[in-house]
Amino acid sequence: MASGVLSFLRGIDLTRFPIGDTTKLGDTEQLKELQNVRWLKLARTGLKVLPAEIVCCQNLEELDISYNQLASLEDLSELPNLKSLIAKSNLILETSLPPEIFHKELNVLDLQKNKLRAVPERLEEAEGLLVLNLADNQISEIPQTTFVNLCDLMHLDLSGNKLETLPAQMRRLSSLRIMNISNNPLGFAQLRQLPSLIALKELYLSNTQRTAANLPQSFEEISQTLEVIDLSSNQLQEIPDCLFECVQLRRLNLSNNEISEVHLQIDKWHHLRNLNLSNNKLTSLPASLQKLTQLTSLYISENQFDFEGIPRSIGKLGNLEVFSAAFNILETVPEGLTRCIKLRKMTLNNNKLITLPESIHFMPNLRDLDVRNNPSFVMPPKPSECKKEDEMSYDAQLRRMGQLPEKKEENTSQKKYERRIKLRKIRESIGASGDTKNGDANKVLAGLKEIEGKGDADMDNEITGGKSWMDNLKGPTLDYNGVFDEFTGQSAGVTVWQIDNFYPVLQDETLHGKFYTGDCYIILDSKLLENRDLEHKIYFWIGDDASLDKKACAAMHAVNLRNMLQAKSRTSRQEMNDEDDEFLDLFEDEIQYIAGGSESGFYLVEKAAFETRLFCVEDAAAPRIYPVPLKPTSLHAKQCLILDTGNIIYCWLGMMAKNVVKSKCRLIADKINKYERKGLSEVILVYQGYEESDFWQLLGGMPDKVRPLELQQFRGPRSPRLYKVCLGSGYLELPQLNYRTSIDHNPKNQPRLNLLPHLRLLPSLLDSKGVYILDCTGQIFVWIGKHSQRLARAAAWKLASEMSKLPGRPAIDIRVTKELEGTETVGFRHMFKGWDNVLSIDYSKAVDTVPEKELQLRKDRQANAADMSALFLSRQRTMPFEEAVELGEEWGEDLESMKCFVLEGKKFVHLPEDEKGQFYSQNCYVFVCRYLYPRDKDEDVSDESDEDEEEEDNLEVIVYFWEGRDANQLGWLTFTFTLQKNLEEMFADKLVIRRMKQQQEGEKFLSHFDGNFIIMNGKRFTKGQREKILNREDIELPKREPILLQTRSTGSMFTTRTVQVACEPISLNSEFCHILIVPFSGGGSGMVYGWIGRCAEPREATIMGNLMDDHLPVEFKRYSKQVINEGEEPENFFWVGIGADISRGIPRYSEDAEYLRISRLFRCTNETGYFNVSEKCSDFCQADLQDDDVMLLDTGAILYLWVGSSSSQTEVKFGLKAAAVYLQHLKAKGSPSRKLKAVRKGNEVADFKQCFHGWREW
Repeated sequence: MASGVLSFLRGIDLTRFPIGDTTKLGDTEQLKELQNVRWLKLARTGLKVLPAEIVCCQNLEELDISYNQLASLEDLSELPNLKSLIAKSNLILETSLPPEIFHKELNVLDLQKNKLRAVPERLEEAEGLLVLNLADNQISEIPQTTFVNLCDLMHLDLSGNKLETLPAQMRRLSSLRIMNISNNPLGFAQLRQLPSLIALKELYLSNTQRTAANLPQSFEEISQTLEVIDLSSNQLQEIPDCLFECVQLRRLNLSNNEISEVHLQIDKWHHLRNLNLSNNKLTSLPASLQKLTQLTSLYISENQFDFEGIPRSIGKLGNLEVFSAAFNILETVPEGLTRCIKLRKMTLNNNKLITLPESIHFMPNLRDLDVRNNPSFVMPPKPSECKKEDEMSYDAQLRRMGQLPEKKEENTSQKKYERRIKLRKIRESIGASGDTKNGDANKVLAGLKEIEGKGDADMDNEITGGKSWMDNLKGPTLDYNGVFDEFTGQSAGVTVWQIDNFYPVLQDETLHGKFYTGDCYIILDSKLLENRDLEHKIYFWIGDDASLDKKACAAMHAVNLRNMLQAKSRTSRQEMNDEDDEFLDLFEDEIQYIAGGSESGFYLVEKAAFETRLFCVEDAAAPRIYPVPLKPTSLHAKQCLILDTGNIIYCWLGMMAKNVVKSKCRLIADKINKYERKGLSEVILVYQGYEESDFWQLLGGMPDKVRPLELQQFRGPRSPRLYKVCLGSGYLELPQLNYRTSIDHNPKNQPRLNLLPHLRLLPSLLDSKGVYILDCTGQIFVWIGKHSQRLARAAAWKLASEMSKLPGRPAIDIRVTKELEGTETVGFRHMFKGWDNVLSIDYSKAVDTVPEKELQLRKDRQANAADMSALFLSRQRTMPFEEAVELGEEWGEDLESMKCFVLEGKKFVHLPEDEKGQFYSQNCYVFVCRYLYPRDKDEDVSDESDEDEEEEDNLEVIVYFWEGRDANQLGWLTFTFTLQKNLEEMFADKLVIRRMKQQQEGEKFLSHFDGNFIIMNGKRFTKGQREKILNREDIELPKREPILLQTRSTGSMFTTRTVQVACEPISLNSEFCHILIVPFSGGGSGMVYGWIGRCAEPREATIMGNLMDDHLPVEFKRYSKQVINEGEEPENFFWVGIGADISRGIPRYSEDAEYLRISRLFRCTNETGYFNVSEKCSDFCQADLQDDDVMLLDTGAILYLWVGSSSSQTEVKFGLKAAAVYLQHLKAKGSPSRKLKAVRKGNEVADFKQCFHGWREW
């Protein structure tokens, strides 16, 4: 069966197939069947040697081996019928070309970009050559006899060589249409052969040292045919006169010359569409430019044009689409340019633009406007009729808050003047036409009466017949687009459809008269009458073995066809072996009956058999899945895999895989479950290291040791190969679709041109009438359209099976998967751009409430298009000291006990009492706080049992889990699986667990430390190390650098923390207290300084003293301590320890912290589905800067726009609008003005960092 298919194959395209240096394409026995192949494409396959099996293709006529590494083509001598050879971009020498290929039947020879040093021998014997391409080689001379016999040559490309002259025999090329001799040193060539090329249409002379002296004096002989001329990169000082004779020019390129003036005679180029004058010395364009009405592209960049140099009449170029004038001295452009309504691209960068005409806003098709590098440029204001209400504007946000914006005074004098002039013109027009108005009206009435009278007279003389009842019948208005195409019944002839899967499928003309006994057919006979109308007769043929659904569909669709064509004849039923003579006469030969038929359209209920397969999820913006070996070695820690068993879908998540890839893996598994399994499968997440025995059994058992494979080798290319199966009369062709261009796309859904460089596969490539093969190297898909031919389907499946045996594929079992239109699998759809069904999944348990939640979510998104109400609210009020003291005492009375734990190793141990309040950024702490709230005095308690019950009811246990900034995530997991379970058993429903990050603690938790809250970088000493230090044993202490701690309150007295900051003089501030720890060289002793700022609060100075006395870490207990005031610092240890250079004087630092009372931090995000601005509390920290969001920081003098590294462009754009709204709101309130500055993550300035307590580099 396979060999039969290959024997019918007439052409195959294997472009970009990874053959490499393989000398064989596959099984030799199979390739012997390719003797009927007429064309073969092996471009971009990495070939170094031609496959030996190519000699089997004795009928080969077209061969494409471009973009390989071939150095010899000797084997081509055994291909006697070769007509086209395309071998560009290889390593071919003129001596490696066999002379036998230059025979009379050779039509195309393309040897561009090889290593030819001379013209191949015996090239002149190829008398039938139509296309010759020898560009980008090293040819220095062309023999005189080369073009003697090549009289039929139509395309000649000799560019990019070392030619100094051209042979005189080129005059014989009377059929030549395209000639390219660019990039050759032809300075002494006079090109006298050009007037003899009477059929020449395109001439390329770029970089050929052309001047006015070495160009022909006249192009009169070819002036009526020449349409394209390229004279760029030459030495022309003016436009040659011979060009003005070419009245049929459509494209002219004169860029990179020395032209200083454009002649008025350019108005002779009436058909010119593209004119390039870039990089010359032009200062103006003539007014005759307006006569080039067909011009669509005008390039005048890199000249010396100013405003006066562009004619004002340029607006008459109604077809102009592209205007490029970059690198000039333009201050503006004429207003006439904005009248070119088809203009879609305008390039004006690197000029001296000040503004543009206001009418630029009324250009309907303008899409690209480039005005970069114009320092003084100001965009003209948008006219009022072009403005739209911006929902993110200041006025819109005020209305959202329920406030009315201030009304602006409008200058209506101009409107009144315009209205008065308009009324005056109306009066003048009425006065001028008032005398004739009544007379014209009377004439119209008289004419109508005359027509009416004639109509009555004619009605009396004519006898009109009544309408028949059949004329009043109307067919049903149904849509038949999905059944019959728009060309059905529009031409005379016989058309046949076969019923397949309830629908008619159009048959090829070669199959007319051949009927399968198990099928039904619809036959349309259209005949052209004498009055040029078409008469339709419709038959439906019934096979003896046809199923009931086919018979019913044949009759039904036959009636549908009659209604669509509005045919008056009845449909005729024809049964097998009982056809009418009229029906038999429709076919030239006798009809043939073939046993068999297609399957019934009804589904057969069979239990689906699933095969266990393993797929890897690609780490990309548009992820795809590709098969990998079903082995434990495929489990790579950096990958996410899907193990599909049918009923259960496992998502294996590697520990080093990205979180985004893990989410996409789960999403793809959910899509497979919903669209392929109808929700009957179960999706299970399996994390690396937590696999169960059932999972390992599917992979062949749990191995003792695993060496994971690199799964990239199984992925295949990023751009799969898409083939279309073409079925002809007795042959098959397998061309490859070049989906990087819009040629092969459906005309109704062609992609935009600006997307083509990065284009992926699009669903518009697939036509319902065709059959396609998608080769992804590791897997092959066969896509079958609804209206495709049955023979094409069978041939595609067999061709795909043969393609799977070609070399260059990964070492796995290549599967061929059938994809039916409308029921494609998720893996197939993910290969195409834009073919990805949006999957909305609600993981809540209440399934019946999902529609209500989705409806409410949509309402919320519509109501919250852009919520920036937080920008209009006042800053959070600071709690007064007296109120904070009272609240702290109340919380202290409620606290019955507090037990402290710290994570050491893999378990939580009790925290020593002297370490209470000491926190390290690499540790995790647990605080179990037992609160006993007082009873109400009004409650009546009768006995002791009720009293005990009441006491139990007022009990609450809050467990605070504190996590340092640099702590390992395993700390929380350890707490969840160990300590939390024990606490839940002890306190049951009384237990409340609160997880806190460093510097994001709640005020209630902070109140239990009375301000003695110190956070240091690093890791605390273990219990054993602490005991050795307390016992004064000699242990090796890590070498310590000086440490600077800053005591600071943000918001209220509860938020007083002492946090380690950068040990630099700039970290000091006169409003704060600091602790400087300077260890001596030995490590066992040192100095602790308590630095009190000049403007520091006494309370903070007291807290700092308590910390120095009782709450410093154990390794600093033996250090000497000294409290100093600002200005009394000792030079020896303090300034040296803090890293200051005393020789330059006392370093500078901030003397006030006014920003502490003014600063506000806003978060701008769209994670909720709409843009939302929310304010952080006044006790914000560096951890509040979200990496995937945009933040606004108001310091009182500067408004910073902080952009995270993972934030989207939409958030940045909306964040800028939010900043503008906030600045406008401050201006309306009368607040001091702020400057707006943008800062990226990792590039923060000192003024930005000082607003965050304990700032550290990212």
